[in-house]
Amino acid sequence: MSYEEQTRRSFLVRSVLASAGLGLASRICKGADAPQTFISAASLKPGEKLRIGILGCGNRSQAHIQAVNHLAEHMEVAALCDILPEKLEEKKKMVKSGEPRLYTDSTKMLKEADVHAVVVVLPNTLHREGTIASLEAGKHVLCEKPLTLKVADTKAIIDASGRTQRIVQVGTQSRHSPGYAALAQKLREGLIGPVLYGVAQTFRADWVKLYPDPEEDSQKNWRMRQDEGGSVVYEMGIHTIDVFNWFIGDEPVEITCLGGVHNRKLQNRDSWDHAGIVVRYANGALMTYGGNLYSCGGPGPDILFGENATLQLGSRGAGEAIVRKCAYWRPYGKGTGPDKMEAIKLPTSKTDPSTLQYLHFLDAVQGKKPAFPSARDHLPAVLIAQAAQMSLAERRHIKASEVT
Repeated sequence: MSYEEQTRRSFLVRSVLASAGLGLASRICKGADAPQTFISAASLKPGEKLRIGILGCGNRSQAHIQAVNHLAEHMEVAALCDILPEKLEEKKKMVKSGEPRLYTDSTKMLKEADVHAVVVVLPNTLHREGTIASLEAGKHVLCEKPLTLKVADTKAIIDASGRTQRIVQVGTQSRHSPGYAALAQKLREGLIGPVLYGVAQTFRADWVKLYPDPEEDSQKNWRMRQDEGGSVVYEMGIHTIDVFNWFIGDEPVEITCLGGVHNRKLQNRDSWDHAGIVVRYANGALMTYGGNLYSCGGPGPDILFGENATLQLGSRGAGEAIVRKCAYWRPYGKGTGPDKMEAIKLPTSKTDPSTLQYLHFLDAVQGKKPAFPSARDHLPAVLIAQAAQMSLAERRHIKASEVT
């Protein structure tokens, strides 16, 4: 396919997706520092802290509390809500700035608590309900990933955000790595030419067990259930898939997947412990994602193959990436010529990405920056994850236009 054909095909596909209500293209290439418009911004007086309510006090809430603690000069946890009183007391002890009020009823917290924003750290199936309720209560929202398990639910949140003029930022903190942000910009500037193929991976050990007895944990731990956790794809893959959508810079148009429950040494579950996904983008690029929850070691490097060079990514905190260049178009039998390797220096930060996302959120709720990633930015990742489940269930390729 010629470059002109790819460009025309990409334009046509984007037009179809936009008319279907996805509207992804206009957001994919925007930076995190573009001006924010059409929101009811929080007006903080000099010296006033951003007051945050945390909805859901399970294990993951600890990371959010720690991030707010690191930014105690600018924000504080003013309210905590969970149906289990013991979780509230446990997390209250971790709060370093502020005296949070404790609630076991989210409706009561949203009505009574004096907060500017709510952080939603509920089980995945409750993200839509918790986020929309918070928006309608006049609060800005930072929601854990995945934003939802379905495209329709993500669209409902996008609509609610616009209707209430409050922002929704999604907790895929990898986008706040300075190194990844620099790479996204360099790719836009042609670092490796048009991206042709991406290889993304998340191989790691299984989830933390909430109960000592495996049978009890299988029954009560929502991450073990496919319809609630969404499997390795939603729980871990969504981070990497989201970043690759950002790097590739176009909409997914076709998805296929194989996966399931394979490792018998893991406890009883129906949530997939492994998956392999192939995604075709509107610009013709392919991305393959592989992940499992039974890795003893870490994954190999993520890679982007471009028309002019290959980019080997380090971890999101790495201070460099590797670009390899060679003459791809040598005739068969004569080799590809010398491989020229170049280390690309990347900015780093002593502040972890989870805390950096809160710094960005602080600016976003005041209207100084757009939410990043926003619910609309995150929509392609949800689409890919939902299409992957459809593909496995129906044993066929899924077109993006079919995912509703």
